Amino acid sequence: IIIRAWPLWILVLYSIISCLWSEIPLTSFTRLLQQIFLITFILMVIRYLYFNDIFNVLKFFAIAIVIIGVLSIPFSFAWQDIGFRAIHGHKNTAGYIYALSLLIVMYDIFINKNKNKLNLYLLFTVFVLLIISKSKTSLALVISSSIFIYMLINYQWLKAKNVILSIFFTSGFVFLALLLVDTGILSDYGLD
Repeated sequence: IIIRAWPLWILVLYSIISCLWSEIPLTSFTRLLQQIFLITFILMVIRYLYFNDIFNVLKFFAIAIVIIGVLSIPFSFAWQDIGFRAIHGHKNTAGYIYALSLLIVMYDIFINKNKNKLNLYLLFTVFVLLIISKSKTSLALVISSSIFIYMLINYQWLKAKNVILSIFFTSGFVFLALLLVDTGILSDYGLD
């Protein structure tokens, strides 16, 4: 796994080098160590656990997050003026976690063919929590990934690798364009 993950190690090497030009090198290095720990932990999980074991843990946490989210609705600490955050620090964090939970439940329903009342209720509830979080980015990612999964399942001529590479290169091109474009031009168009 370590040899096949060479792009990941290039990213880690870049992160180590970026600590040198950081304004706060110690903080950057601390965050880098956190990321290395996370990557190592994920590699160990992938290497030593079966997919069903991993999925069952993820499903358990998705259910727990939804229950905690529903229970926190009546409390004022769960709400910000910009959206619902539940026990999370910000509405975008809540949206991100609800989006991941939604994808886990969708996987269980549509891929594992586990269409029971609990999963359907869970799907509806986590979708409502995602909507009331008002996290537009997470909602857009859930909608686009759902469309992507639907297209891969129903249109056999579509190859996942080609679609993923297209998305990768398009987003890379947009990222590079944003790096090279003068920020004054972006401000003129209201994109700052």
